[in-house]
Amino acid sequence: MNCSRKYKNKSHLVRHIKYECGISGLFVCNYCNKSFKHSHHLKVIHEIITLTFLYE
Repeated sequence: MNCSRKYKNKSHLVRHIKYECGISGLFVCNYCNKSFKHSHHLKVIHEIITLTFLYE
């Protein structure tokens, strides 16, 4: 592991190693090609903003 992140809880460290550390964005926006590590970031944050601008 080549990461300098530190966590107080072991479960948070395990989650980081399993789902985040060294992983590039797995979920890509069809409109701007921006990538996200978590699907909910793409769906909730980015798609709502993108769709708002498309309909203005």
